[in-house]
Amino acid sequence: MKTMLYEFITPSDPITFRASNNSIAFVVSVALGQGKAGCQNRDTGENVDSLTAFFPEEVREEIYRRYCGDDAQSFVIEHAQEIADAYKSFAYGSVSERRTYDAAIAAITDPEKLEEFKTVHEDQNRTSMSRWVAFAWKQGEALQRKIDSEKQVQPKNNQL
Repeated sequence: MKTMLYEFITPSDPITFRASNNSIAFVVSVALGQGKAGCQNRDTGENVDSLTAFFPEEVREEIYRRYCGDDAQSFVIEHAQEIADAYKSFAYGSVSERRTYDAAIAAITDPEKLEEFKTVHEDQNRTSMSRWVAFAWKQGEALQRKIDSEKQVQPKNNQL
């Protein structure tokens, strides 16, 4: 699936991630940043209205409907894999550094080496005490485990 590059905007470090569309970017940005972090689609230049914490409830509800339709919970369930993938794509670094990061993770085929590279990259590029990227990864991994457990085939009942 083709993804777009997004910037997760906080007062501290530059952070980027990939998502399939602005609605997925909205969900992960609002959830991760608790409505207090910005988000911009770097492919189109569009701002994603993720700074919802600063609006009254009725305005927030309208923003949620714009990105998720009438039922945000159903949207999240329906798009769980895309949301998990977006969380797992978070990385510290500027938009210009993202190409190098993406090339590096694409070239590393050993899962253990990939995790090692990502952990070292996260540690070397994080300048604040905030752990945005590590938290995003944990969210993505937790959601992925939930998705995978729901995919497990249920044993068939043996009829006598």
